[in-house]
Amino acid sequence: MASLTILDLSWNGIAGGVPAALGKLQKADLSHNRLAGRVPPELVFLDLSHNALAGPLPGSLAGLSKLQYLLLQDNPLGMAVPSVVGALRRLQVLGLSGCGLTGPIPRAAFAALGSLTALSLDRNRLDGPIPATLAALPHLGQLNLSQNRLAGEIALPGEFVARLGRRLDVRGNDELCVGRGLQGSGYLVAPPCADRRDGGGSPEGSGAAAAAAPGGRRRGYGYGAVVVLACHVFVSSLVYRL
Repeated sequence: MASLTILDLSWNGIAGGVPAALGKLQKADLSHNRLAGRVPPELVFLDLSHNALAGPLPGSLAGLSKLQYLLLQDNPLGMAVPSVVGALRRLQVLGLSGCGLTGPIPRAAFAALGSLTALSLDRNRLDGPIPATLAALPHLGQLNLSQNRLAGEIALPGEFVARLGRRLDVRGNDELCVGRGLQGSGYLVAPPCADRRDGGGSPEGSGAAAAAAPGGRRRGYGYGAVVVLACHVFVSSLVYRL
């Protein structure tokens, strides 16, 4: 096994650490197991999805200088976006879906990943705004941020949004909204932002947009009352004519 370069041990329910003897391994599919521990440093492709990896990720991961594909989705990491991935400068595909990631997306988390083409951060508990720095990644062609708790106005450049099109997924973030500059893009599944004097944004119809009016009434409720009253007057008039 000293010359082994490709290994597929997926869907075996294996527990424990990755064998240290696999030093020349370049491609490893170890998904759907219960593995933990160090990994061979020569890897180009590493699939550790659907395991029992808990955060934080080991610092030794930064030593995988040749790594191009890192798939960690559906592991109970339960941490902030791991900073160690920012050291993997040759990375092209990064999968962190369903890892229980929390907190905001750091502005500089992926700044050094100039070769990144696909980034998946969906099905986590990430909050705060979408950092515009993601649009500076020159080769990024797929970005999945769906099913999180991201909030505020989507501040991504229109050129970036148009280039990714449907490959930019922000669905399932109830507090995200689209500013006037992006409302005609047709790609972003998010409501338009309500106008606010402080320059911020919140989705129209959300709790922030429908702030309480004088006297404790919410503007949304008042509008509904007008509609109900109009219907009542119309019906009464119709009955009277009959």
